[in-house]
Amino acid sequence: MNFSFTKIDHYSLLKCTVVPLTVLLMLISNSSFAQASGKIAGKVIEATSGTPLIGANIVILNTTWGTAADKQGNYTIARVEPGNYQIKASFLGYQEKIIDVTVRANETVTVKFELQETLTELGSVVVYGELTRGQAKSLNEQKNSANIKNVVSSEQFQLFPDRNAAETAARPHVPPHLRAPDLTAACSAFS
Repeated sequence: MNFSFTKIDHYSLLKCTVVPLTVLLMLISNSSFAQASGKIAGKVIEATSGTPLIGANIVILNTTWGTAADKQGNYTIARVEPGNYQIKASFLGYQEKIIDVTVRANETVTVKFELQETLTELGSVVVYGELTRGQAKSLNEQKNSANIKNVVSSEQFQLFPDRNAAETAARPHVPPHLRAPDLTAACSAFS
């Protein structure tokens, strides 16, 4: 008998033995990992009404594991190594709640969170802005006026597309009783 191997036969042999062995090792390692872990599942609701808190955060303290509640308030954290943990649920406008749990291999621990509403009082808020002196003076004059008065500063007039105050007052959207009289004829007599 004469056996001869070519390059293609070596590749086929390698492909037929190494690839199935690699897949087999991956399956064995995944199944052993899955057997050595547990799961934490449950629901997050509002304590008084029982409505689900959609998007509530559930985290296992001192780890990087966590999740958010779905539309029904349900959550699941899978592949948790067996051990003792503290689980925290939080939602904006509600008090955080921490519960101690023990996770065992191949078991699901059910933890239901009922969060109470809370009020958070904020300190004082300071708003900074910029007003020019003309704007500030105009606003103070308008505020302290005994009559209804609309005061426009010179800085604001520069923002209008008109060349002067007379053109602005003569616009069609200005009510007739507030329009300035047409002085163009009188002004042209002086020029």
